[in-house]
Amino acid sequence: MDLIHFQCPHCGNELTVPREVAHLTGPCPRCGTVIQGPASSPPAPLPPPTPTVPPALELETPPPPTTEREAAYPAPFGETPESSPSPEPAKSGGLSLPASIALALCSGLIFGVLGFVVGRTVSQAPPGPPSTADVAHPSSEVATEEPTATQLPTAGGAAPPIIDARTTLEAFLNAPGWSTRSVHVIAPDEVMEEMESLATQNNQDRPIPFSQIDLALDEPERRVYSVYNDDFPDGILVELHLVNGRWKIHWPHFAEIFYRRFEHFVTTPGPAAASFRVFARPAAGESDPYQPSRLQVAALNSTTFRTLTLDEEARDKYSDWLKSLVENGLFTRQEVISEGIPLVLEISKSAATPPSLTGRDIISTSWWSR
Repeated sequence: MDLIHFQCPHCGNELTVPREVAHLTGPCPRCGTVIQGPASSPPAPLPPPTPTVPPALELETPPPPTTEREAAYPAPFGETPESSPSPEPAKSGGLSLPASIALALCSGLIFGVLGFVVGRTVSQAPPGPPSTADVAHPSSEVATEEPTATQLPTAGGAAPPIIDARTTLEAFLNAPGWSTRSVHVIAPDEVMEEMESLATQNNQDRPIPFSQIDLALDEPERRVYSVYNDDFPDGILVELHLVNGRWKIHWPHFAEIFYRRFEHFVTTPGPAAASFRVFARPAAGESDPYQPSRLQVAALNSTTFRTLTLDEEARDKYSDWLKSLVENGLFTRQEVISEGIPLVLEISKSAATPPSLTGRDIISTSWWSR
C-alpha cells in the first residue's frame, strides 16, 4: 500500500496517510488545525531497517512527555509523534506482513473518512447565535383568548357558564330559589337576608316564569330588559350591570318592581319614608304645570297614580328639570301633563288612613343607577 508522509504546516507534526486519500481535508491530530493533504506524489523511500532492541531496554526507556492536546486527541493510526523522530523499534514477536498491510489499510481508511467529514463541517460557516425573533419569549407562549364564559359560584356548587347579560338574566329567573338566585346579583352578601325574607313572605322561593324577554336599554356596561309573564303582562324592567367582567342583576331595582314595593308602602299602616322610581306628572287642577304644588305619581309597571304634595325644595327641583326637558325637546308639554316624566323621589307618608304622601326630595332624574 502506498503511503504519503508530510508535515502539518502549523505545528510540524509528521503525518502518514494512504495516497488514495492524501488530497482530502481534515484536522491535524496534534494542533487541530484543518489542513489538506498534498497531491499525489511518488512513493517516499522506505525508512532504514530498525535494529532490534531487547525488551528490557524498552522498559528502561522513559516514555516521551505527553502534552495536554496529545492527551485529549490521541494520535491516530499512521501518525509518527514529533517527540520521537526516530522510527519505532521493532518488538520481538511483531505483526506479520499480511497483518501489517491490513492495519495500514484500516488506518488509512479511518483517517481519510475522518478528514473528509471534519473538513466538510469546518468549511461551513458556523451558525450564529439565535436572533431574538427565533427565541420564543415566555409571554408570547401565553395565548390571549377572549373569555367564552364566566363561571359563577353558587351555594350548592358552580353555576352554569354565563356568556352574556341575557343568559345571566335567564339564569337568575330560572334559579330554583333565592339562595341560588343570589349569586347573580350585585353585592349578594348585602341583600341575601332581604332576598330570603321577601321570598318567604311572598311565597316566591321558586323559579320566576317568563314568556318573553326584550332588550330595552343597551349600554357597554349596563343592560335593561323587559320581562313578560302573566303577573306582568306589560313587562317588568330588570337592570343588569357589568361588574368585574360579570353581568349582575341590580337587586334593589328588581325587588322594587317585582314585589310592588310602592303599593305595599302606601297600603301598609304607619308612618314611613323611602325612595321610589316613579312617573310624575302635575296633579289635576294645577294652574302652572311647570311649578305644581302637587304631583301624581305611579310606580313602574303600574297605572295607578297617587297624589302627593311637594315640599318647596322638591318643587323647585322639579320645575327646573321639567323646563330643561321641554326646552331640549326631550318631552313635549302635553307628554309632561298626560304621561309624566321619570324621577326618583323620596316620599314620606303619615300615620293616617289613608295616609297623606309628601315628596321630600328629587333624588335623581334617571331611573337607572350610575
